[in-house]
Amino acid sequence: MLIGVEAYCRYLRKIYGKNFRIRDDGLYYRSPMPRKKTRKPNVDPVSYIVTISSYATDYSISLGTDWEEAPYSRSYSITIEGKLTITTSKKISQGTPVKMQFLSSDAELDPKFKPTCVGTLSNYKDRLQAYAILESRDVHYLLSILATGKAEVLNLYGSELYHNKSKLTSIRLTTNFEWEDWEEPA
Repeated sequence: MLIGVEAYCRYLRKIYGKNFRIRDDGLYYRSPMPRKKTRKPNVDPVSYIVTISSYATDYSISLGTDWEEAPYSRSYSITIEGKLTITTSKKISQGTPVKMQFLSSDAELDPKFKPTCVGTLSNYKDRLQAYAILESRDVHYLLSILATGKAEVLNLYGSELYHNKSKLTSIRLTTNFEWEDWEEPA
């Protein structure tokens, strides 16, 4: 007994389920197996607490380019240097030099942009290098805190280093750090 093409296709669809497709020209094929969903591994957040030893600032203004709408292009940066005092990371030792650079410009962000981190951290042979992009008003506020001379700790919070790189989810500059909260029990 011969089966019609449509009946045969229904039969194959029952066997193969979602992986069976019928092309426009009437031929059928079995598509590859669907990919299995993989879960992201649970990552314990890590704190990098840096005592600040010095900072430097930079400001530049230039004529805008053809691809910028503004007549001028401004950029600001603050570089903070210090030593890693306390960390919950198993991959970095205390006393490692840290260089944190805050960058800013007047460029407008797309309102649909959803950030996954506030900055990045990279491990080089002799130091940790961190970067963060800020709005220009935040750079001025950060500079006013540093200008008081009372800023003592930069707290970087993010993922564990993976291939010598990490995403920072929080950056905190403080003038009043509670050291007793971070002391190890005897």
